[in-house]
This record gives sequence, C-alpha cells and structure tokens, in this order.
Amino acid sequence: MKLDRTGFQRLFVALLMLPLLLTTIHQGDAEAAKQESTAPQATQLTDIVIAGQPLNNKIKPLLIDGKLMVPLKPYAEAVGASYHWDAKQKQITLQKWAEPLILKEQLRKNQQQLTFKVVGKDVYVPLRDVSLELGYTLEKTNTQIQIEPPIHGKLKEQLYEGIS
Repeated sequence: MKLDRTGFQRLFVALLMLPLLLTTIHQGDAEAAKQESTAPQATQLTDIVIAGQPLNNKIKPLLIDGKLMVPLKPYAEAVGASYHWDAKQKQITLQKWAEPLILKEQLRKNQQQLTFKVVGKDVYVPLRDVSLELGYTLEKTNTQIQIEPPIHGKLKEQLYEGIS
C-alpha cells in the first residue's frame, strides 16, 4: 500500500490525535466516578452514642464526601443544643455554650468552615467536626462511635462530689 502526501498527513494527524482523545475519555470517566463518590451513601455503623445515650437513628447517618454526616435535629437534641435556620444567609446557628456555632451550606470544595448538607427534607451536619467544635471527644470502635461531653466520667464525679 502506497501513501501519497495527503494520505500520510491524515494518518499522521490521526495518530497524533489518538492520545488526546484517549486522555479526554479517561478524564471524563474519572470525573463521573468522582461525582458518584460524592453522592450520599448509607453507612455500616450500628450505633452512635452521645453521652451514654444512643442517637435517635430513625434517620440514618450518611457518608458524604468522606465525612460521616448525621441529621441535625436528633444530634442537637442529644447534645442539648438549640439550632436556628437563617434563610436569608442560608446558615444554621447551633447554640450549646456561650459562643454560637455557625454552619454554612457547602458552596465550594475544600472549605475550611463548618458546613451542612440538605438531603431530601433532612439537614445533615458533619459529626466529627461539629462534635469537636462543641468540645466533645470521640472514640470509635468497630461498630460504634462514642461521643462524650467535655466534662464526663471521673472528672464529672469529682466536680459534683468533691475529691475524696
């Protein structure tokens, strides 16, 4: 088979375009996989225990963007906090101690502020981030996450009963 000059040019251009086309297809597949991974997923955890009481789990926690998210209402009730939705600023104010905790809707990736996510009719907050911000400690076992207030256990007993 003999190629003339235009045939050779076409073959050469096609061979040069092939890696570019394959790279574009691969990037599209990677982007699709990334979008699928950010979709809310149910978790395999059995229990979230806050101050010795299991979290009301009628609404299951979700794994969103690699963070364990819990429904706001049962979480706030479990830690004894109140919350307020500001529709104008699209933010949630969580009040437990003297300083309120402000959660803003996630607008950009990798934001360093506390965020929340609306899934269906429910509002989810990141369990670890919000708990640590409120001063709680977290301990994870195979099937359970235990969240304790800043003053608990022996320290709480000593404060209430005195050192004996």
